[in-house]
Amino acid sequence: ASFSVVGDIMGTSMQNLHQLLQMPFGCGEQNM
Repeated sequence: ASFSVVGDIMGTSMQNLHQLLQMPFGCGEQNM
């Protein structure tokens, strides 16, 4: 159970990081 929970947390965090990385880079290019 703990392993599945950790896997879910890692999966969601990776998805969130991917979305966060896509947003700032697009805005950064416009700002630069």
